[in-house]
Amino acid sequence: MQRAIEAQERIIATTTELKKALMQKLFTEGLRGEPQKETEIGLVPERWEVVELDDVINLFAGYAFKSKEAVPQSNTQLVRMGNLNQNKLDLNRKPIYFPDSYATDHQRFVLKEGDLIMSLTGTSGKEDYGFTVKLPKSERALLLNQRVTRTLDITDSRLQKDFVHYFLLSRKFLDFLYPTAKGMKQANLSTPNGSH
Repeated sequence: MQRAIEAQERIIATTTELKKALMQKLFTEGLRGEPQKETEIGLVPERWEVVELDDVINLFAGYAFKSKEAVPQSNTQLVRMGNLNQNKLDLNRKPIYFPDSYATDHQRFVLKEGDLIMSLTGTSGKEDYGFTVKLPKSERALLLNQRVTRTLDITDSRLQKDFVHYFLLSRKFLDFLYPTAKGMKQANLSTPNGSH
């Protein structure tokens, strides 16, 4: 049984490394094997255009919901940084609920299926933030907490949400993202408009 578990863990680790390699290849070479050009971010396919991320997507920061207003159980759950662990959504990780009326009273902060959300705070020197999740369908109303951002909309019709999602998971993006964090012990990222 132990050998089977270890073999499964090796398969998962190998698959994870393969995915990282394929993502790197995708974001530097594309899918069609076309000629490449040198850009400020390195080699990319000739027909690709390099643009600033905030020129093609709008980010929306979460809200500082008051913990004293939380309730023991409801159908409205707060999505916090800790729920975005290792690029996976875990709503069972220290769940916090608010009255169901919050889903109506705070509609701007209600998340929808397909939203891309990212954690903005972690530990300086560690890669324990910048986790991005594409929200699955949920039976609960999910509220966007502070220090989590969501992609409000994609402003360039040539850009697909799945591409943005995979790009936000890519090593190329993360190598750019982590050095932009501010703070000595706690690393904090900000959205382009300066909000959390």
